[in-house]
Amino acid sequence: MLTAQQVADLNRGDPNLLPFLIAQAGGFGELVTQRQLVEIPNASLKVLNATPFEVIPAPPSTHFIEFLGVHCKLKFAVAAFDGVAAGDLFELRYTNAAGLLLNQTASPVGFANASADAHVTYLPVGTTTPISANVVAHLAATEWFTAAGGGSLLLSIAYRLRPLTPA
Repeated sequence: MLTAQQVADLNRGDPNLLPFLIAQAGGFGELVTQRQLVEIPNASLKVLNATPFEVIPAPPSTHFIEFLGVHCKLKFAVAAFDGVAAGDLFELRYTNAAGLLLNQTASPVGFANASADAHVTYLPVGTTTPISANVVAHLAATEWFTAAGGGSLLLSIAYRLRPLTPA
């Protein structure tokens, strides 16, 4: 049972709760849904295709991250991103740009090139093979930025830590 302080710490994303949450999870019984809040800054967002950005660190080697969904908020800054194309999909993947895809994708046109703050939510893909690895954000195809655009991307990621093998 989580104390009120532990719930508050969990909502802040306190990494010190990781051992407690894993101990509580045990086998495949009741698991705690966690939320990771991440901001991908403008400089990293401009090169997200070439340089994936870690959004959830790797769990202990005995566990995997079960992705449940992500809410994205594009914080508009100076100008709309000018290089957005339908194939420049926002992706969450295990390990790196070639890792297993975790989220359903959709054209970023209308979201990534918005001229004001914009929101979108992505759900998990149907089936994944669990591995003990970190999770990175990546853009498929090309960068959203060519000559103009600025802003950051706020992510609220819901996930659970699960044991690779039941206790």
